[in-house]
Amino acid sequence: MLTRVIAALALVPLFIFILIGGVPLYIAEIAILAMALREFYKAFNAKNIHPIENIGYIFIAYIGLKNILNLSIDYICIIHVFYNLSFKM
Repeated sequence: MLTRVIAALALVPLFIFILIGGVPLYIAEIAILAMALREFYKAFNAKNIHPIENIGYIFIAYIGLKNILNLSIDYICIIHVFYNLSFKM
């Protein structure tokens, strides 16, 4: 029961950001994505697999800026660029 209460309390700030919306929500999104991506990379590094971490963080920054500045996005173009970058490194 204590675990459920702690998990619920941890989600309260996220719920507040969702209610507020706008830039605070996008900043919270960037922070959560960066933490999740770091854990993802740590799991790969533990298995002795070394992905190109910079590409993931650049994509998070791009998604955050896209949301904050309300820009349109062309995912096909971005995927093509990252695909080409990943094989040149």
